[in-house]
Amino acid sequence: MRRYFIISVIFFILFFNFILSGQENSENKDVILLIDVSNSMHRVFTDVQNYFIDELVGKKIIVGDNLFIIKFYGKTEAVYNKKIESEADLDNVKNIIKHIRATGPYTDIGNALDVLKSEMSKRTDLNKEKYVLLLSDGYQEAPPGSKYYAKAGEISHDLLKNAQTFDRKGWKIQVLSIGGREQMKKIAEEMGATYTETSENPDEEELTKKTEDFFMTIEFQPKENLGIVNRYLGNIHGDLSSKYNKKVLLDISYIIIDELQSMSENLEGEDIPERISLNDNGFSVLLNEKEEKNIKIPARIEEKLKPGKYSGKLKFYFNSEENFNPTSFPVTFIYPGFILGNLYWAILILLLLLLLLIFLFVKFRYAISDALSKMFRAKGSIKFEFIDQKLRTTKNFIFKKNERKTIGGNRSRISIPRAGFNDDIAAITFDKNGFHLDILKVQFFDAKIDRDKFFNKEIVIKSTLGKRYIIKFNKI
Repeated sequence: MRRYFIISVIFFILFFNFILSGQENSENKDVILLIDVSNSMHRVFTDVQNYFIDELVGKKIIVGDNLFIIKFYGKTEAVYNKKIESEADLDNVKNIIKHIRATGPYTDIGNALDVLKSEMSKRTDLNKEKYVLLLSDGYQEAPPGSKYYAKAGEISHDLLKNAQTFDRKGWKIQVLSIGGREQMKKIAEEMGATYTETSENPDEEELTKKTEDFFMTIEFQPKENLGIVNRYLGNIHGDLSSKYNKKVLLDISYIIIDELQSMSENLEGEDIPERISLNDNGFSVLLNEKEEKNIKIPARIEEKLKPGKYSGKLKFYFNSEENFNPTSFPVTFIYPGFILGNLYWAILILLLLLLLLIFLFVKFRYAISDALSKMFRAKGSIKFEFIDQKLRTTKNFIFKKNERKTIGGNRSRISIPRAGFNDDIAAITFDKNGFHLDILKVQFFDAKIDRDKFFNKEIVIKSTLGKRYIIKFNKI
């Protein structure tokens, strides 16, 4: 909803001198204040209270005035309705305003104006000045059942037909008057506003030129389904369109989901908060002249909810004068359980584990291979290689689990050519722990050999005639 205040001065009967002139009035007056206390005003309501207490009560609203204060949200309630008889009454009014809170659901401006119209009809003293101030964010969101219930943001009421709109504290103010209103020009000058005046019967071209700034808007259409949202996951996706003829900075102050309701059967009977914060950090985007773009706004829910599907109204609040309208949208989302809600962490942990496994495999691949062989392989294979200056032969051998093959002469399972051996000089065994080389006749070997670490090594043997040859064993 709009972040800034719109103070609409509504003319009634033929008597009107604006209350903010700062001059002492010769006669007492009727003052009617309509205050929007819907939750959309929550973040700015302190400014509203300070404005009333510091600048109106006691200075513009004085002893002898008749004061009627109406607060409204989805309902309309009278807060104060009496004549100011003393300074004590003024202090009481300040205290009443100080304790008003902007927390009400919905905003029914039309109903508040009906109450105002009824009250004005009771005040028949035409010689007494009458002032009406409507303080609101200007966004209509009537509840179901109200005669003003319509598409969010739309309001039509006869008391708004001649409403003049301006702002204070440095914000842009525009006062539009049809037909030379000198008094409204004075108001604008006193408030630092921009005054726009048309002729008595303006044509379409004049109205377009005089009011073109009023129709510069920003439109936003978010996706209704927000998907998964929790404290780590979530985004609001939508299409943003600027109608401005200049660059504008859209500065979102914070975002909430109001009127939160469950859509899952498992959430029936659960205590669900009425509203939750969706983004307290704000978000800003620079829009070029008449630019259209798709944006992604971070959304996070810090509150702890029960896992399930929810619905509610997505509401935006702004720091910038420029904003989009409407600012409330129906949405659904899923608040995930532990695993899905911590998906990023789970993926990160899995990636770290994968990197650790890769590192361990590279560093200890042979040990891992042997371990896997022990666990899962019922067979093992090796390549036997005989190396001589004139001859190089290779042969593959397959071992069954717990099988033993001898190495040596012609009768051996692994025969060494040209060495002249008659008997076995060694043996290889394959069991659950892998391959083992056992030396049977050490006199035919030049060096001692580790029975479990003999692969990929050149083993020097001596023939019966003293000639040396090289044999090698490799895993396949």
